[in-house]
Amino acid sequence: MNKKLRKKYTKTLKRKKREIKKRLERKQWEEQPQPMFTARNIHYEIAEKTQAINCGGIGAIHQMVLKSGLVHEINRQVKLLKSHIPYHESDHVLNIAYNVLCGNIRLEDIELNRQDTGYLNAIGAQRIPDPTTAGIYPSI
Repeated sequence: MNKKLRKKYTKTLKRKKREIKKRLERKQWEEQPQPMFTARNIHYEIAEKTQAINCGGIGAIHQMVLKSGLVHEINRQVKLLKSHIPYHESDHVLNIAYNVLCGNIRLEDIELNRQDTGYLNAIGAQRIPDPTTAGIYPSI
């Protein structure tokens, strides 16, 4: 790799790291009217400049989940959170399910998805819950 190409590659990587860091910054969230995972309008295409993810079908899976009403049903029937700042119950449930669908085997692997801009874009989320919040809830 020549110096010019290496410099451009390094600059791009640094910019992408800054973008994900900004996206995951801690901030004071207000009550959210809708779940964080949205992905309303995803398109698959082949282009010269692509953004690939290891679980490329996750956007299609999330659209199916949205259209089936599963998100609404999870939020209607699972009542764990007093307020939705910024996540809804469905965000937490789907976060764990999508972690498994992406081939991850540990809750700690959620951090891999949190750091993946392509994954966040595929599910239409600004951010996803941290792995430390993905514990097992006691039965009520």
